[in-house]
Amino acid sequence: MAKSEFPKPKKLQHPNYFMDAQLSKAWDETCQILLGGQLGDIADYEKYLMKYVEEVQFRKSALSGKKVTTSSPSFCKSAKFISLDEQEKYDKMFREVKLNVNEIKDIDSIVSAIREKFYYGGNLISGNSSNFEDCDSCANSRYLHHCNELYDCKFMAYSSVLRFCEYCFGSSGGGETKFCINCYEVFEQNRCMENFRCYTCNDCFYCATLEQCNNCLFSFNQKNKIDCIGNLQLEKEKFFELKKKLLDEMREELKKKKEIPSILDLMKG
Repeated sequence: MAKSEFPKPKKLQHPNYFMDAQLSKAWDETCQILLGGQLGDIADYEKYLMKYVEEVQFRKSALSGKKVTTSSPSFCKSAKFISLDEQEKYDKMFREVKLNVNEIKDIDSIVSAIREKFYYGGNLISGNSSNFEDCDSCANSRYLHHCNELYDCKFMAYSSVLRFCEYCFGSSGGGETKFCINCYEVFEQNRCMENFRCYTCNDCFYCATLEQCNNCLFSFNQKNKIDCIGNLQLEKEKFFELKKKLLDEMREELKKKKEIPSILDLMKG
């Protein structure tokens, strides 16, 4: 794909600076809750947060030249785009267009003629949404940065295909989840980081295929378990002692390198 004419900003730089402040505050709160300390500017972790999340794409409007954000990269090279707020202009342009006699003489001619009339839409934000930047296909959501396909979400960045979520960063696929970083295909999670296919779980880190588990680290294929590290259930006091040590190490590694291995990296071997 050709290099975008609209490079991603290094920092959150939306005209609504109140939005930037609120989203940065949400990131700081999430890091404090999960890791026991803040990590600093979210923009410094963009590469880490987007590693396994489908990026939004930036196009140019065929009508105005303005930036158009789209969810999918799967468009043909000749595709044309418009922004949602240009739909009325597009409708007006083509409502009265009629094909001529030569354009309707056979199927190939008709297809060739109407192909030129089709534009794809981007910047698709609907419902009761506000305070968003570089987002597409989002509804009833607010305080979003670099997100796509969200419904009824708030305080989100670098995330996609989620519904009824809050304070989620670098996450994709799932719903009803709060205070999470880099979680994939999850449902009813709270205060989790680096999880894959975990359902109805709280306070879990680096876990996969868990159901109804609480306080688990580096655990896999478990159900109805608590206070486990590496699938080993520990006395509560010992568990929290080791949990603090491991999370402190994760936080310091992130602050130093701006990334740590993903749960998906571990699963790939």
